[in-house]
Amino acid sequence: MTPDPSSDFRQLPTARRVLGRAFDLDLRASGDLRRASLFMAAQFLLVVGPIALVLAILFVRLPELLDLIDPGAIDPTTAPDLPLTDEAFVGQVGIGLVIATLGWVAITIESQIVAIAVLAGRHVDRPVSLREAVARSRQTFWRVVRAAFIVGIPAAIAGATIGGILGETLDPESEALALVSLAVGVVVAIPFAYVPSAIVLGDVGAREAISRGFRLVQARWHLAAVVAVFTAAAQYLQLFAIGAGGDILVRVGTALELGFDRGDAVAVLTYGLILAAIVAFGTLLFTTIAIAVAPQVVAFLALTHVHVGLDRAREAAAVGPGSGLGTEPPATHPGDDAPPYLPRSGWDREPVATPVRLVSLPMIAGGILSIAVAVAAFAGVSRLG
Repeated sequence: MTPDPSSDFRQLPTARRVLGRAFDLDLRASGDLRRASLFMAAQFLLVVGPIALVLAILFVRLPELLDLIDPGAIDPTTAPDLPLTDEAFVGQVGIGLVIATLGWVAITIESQIVAIAVLAGRHVDRPVSLREAVARSRQTFWRVVRAAFIVGIPAAIAGATIGGILGETLDPESEALALVSLAVGVVVAIPFAYVPSAIVLGDVGAREAISRGFRLVQARWHLAAVVAVFTAAAQYLQLFAIGAGGDILVRVGTALELGFDRGDAVAVLTYGLILAAIVAFGTLLFTTIAIAVAPQVVAFLALTHVHVGLDRAREAAAVGPGSGLGTEPPATHPGDDAPPYLPRSGWDREPVATPVRLVSLPMIAGGILSIAVAVAAFAGVSRLG
């Protein structure tokens, strides 16, 4: 069978074809992405799941709370029996929400790194295992966090400016303002379209990734525009999917007459449905992120032909602690005429040995704290009956 020449990742696609190649890449990497999504869902269940379960039980028992946007709207004089008036219970839920939020952010960043590594490995026909993708996450996590912080500054300024200009003339919840904000967000994101891939695949730091990303955007700005638009669209797709999924769960629960006061069997089934929903949300989070970054991976590899970060991940995953890989730099660069060694930066940084844990110690600690807080909060929830 004659190979398809378009499968060569070095071929530069047009703006119209980059999405087609991205969807094809998602399809070819579906098995790898499925395993990674289950792994992320397990972490999501560990860290976010306990407090999400507490909140779900609270909302099931008190559905009127779904209409409360401002917690200050709860009047203790009219609702003296609600556990929300119990300072200890509110404090437990607050701590749990902080832990869950931090875990959510960490899992989102790790999902982006793992998705980029998995998709790039499949695109260059050198598949990356889950352990190798996780190793890459451990190597680049804080670089991606720093880059996200730097990139978020102009986005926040642009959002505040648009809100201040249009907030007085348009309804803050109107679709027009949302569309304008989306358009501004896309424009602001274009110069930073390749930053995550530059860090994960190019193995550079945050500032260097932004600098090189600017040059890539200048070379083919229309590709960067497609990447930025598709990323924004995928984020809105995630919000739509969450809303639709929540509506389906409510309908299923109503049809089956689920609850916590209809007997033990029904209560167990209700708990099971809530936990299944939490796992499904974890897989959905990773899947939408993988779909969003696919065009970025396709365009970045076509523009640079650089994927040295995948080699760093394989080297780290193949060794254990104490191997010394990368701790003693060579005296010369391979292939050079023995120049003195200079520390490398950019695409060809020296590898560093990294012990790979599928679940990091901070994530394990966060899961233990989340479970402990949730168990304590159950006492407050139980006051509802």
